[in-house]
Amino acid sequence: AEAPGESPAAVELAGTIDRVDLTPDGQAAVVIDYKLSRTTPLREMLAGTSLQVPIYLLAMEQLFGQQVVAAVQHPLRKGEPYWVFRPGLVPGLTPGKGDGLPTARYASLLATAQAAILKAACGIRDGHTLPALGDACELCSFTEVCRPDDVANGQSDETQAPSP
Repeated sequence: AEAPGESPAAVELAGTIDRVDLTPDGQAAVVIDYKLSRTTPLREMLAGTSLQVPIYLLAMEQLFGQQVVAAVQHPLRKGEPYWVFRPGLVPGLTPGKGDGLPTARYASLLATAQAAILKAACGIRDGHTLPALGDACELCSFTEVCRPDDVANGQSDETQAPSP
């Protein structure tokens, strides 16, 4: 067992990727995430503040051994699909609106995601379960559970003194 604050050797996550298409030669994958809310810009992924797409990329590579050449966030209500892609890996792949990730930047994205996942896992294991407040709270269906207003005002269960 790890000491509090020490990183675990591995973190097990569970989830579902909406869709994965293989390139015609079957050597690479395009991950597709259908969105009911906004798409996430690459800068949030690179900062480690948005982990959904990077987790999908890690899963495809680590669990399925499949090289990923692109991830597409496809809004179901309004807006254009947003691509995060690795330029030049698949001849003829023509991504839409989005950002290219050269090899070093792609590796940095995955490393940042892994570090953020381990940090979150350590925090959860050590009992630090307060939500990270931000713009996503406005779109979240679970605000009654995490009570972001109470957290912002320092009134969460974790910050209150225990009852006698």
